[in-house]
Order: sequence, then C-alpha cells, then structure tokens
Amino acid sequence: MNVELIVNIVSQLLKLGGIIFFMFAAYDGTFGGQGSTSVFIGTGVLVLVLAGSYVVDKIGRL
Repeated sequence: MNVELIVNIVSQLLKLGGIIFFMFAAYDGTFGGQGSTSVFIGTGVLVLVLAGSYVVDKIGRL
C-alpha cells in the first residue's frame, strides 16, 4: 500500500471520529442533562481532531 493512501485514510478517520463525537456532545448537551459544558467539550475535541488530522496530512506529504 502507498504511504500517502494510508495517511489519507487515517486523516479521514480522525475527521469522521471528531465530527461524530461533536454531534454526540451537542445532542447530549441539548437533550441530556449535561448542558452547555458537553457542547464546549465536543467543540474542543472537534478542533483538536481537525488540527491533528491537518498535522497528519502535512507529515504524510513530506
């Protein structure tokens, strides 16, 4: 397998996982008992995952 393909797959999986976690945190914060804290945590995790996937993309293209 090509290294660039593996890096692309890992990057896409990180983004998908971050988006799914954000949606769960937003749902839990809206309809659960967690309130806005859950939404802020979900947003923070989403930002960190997107930044991490950006770094993985850059490392893979070196």
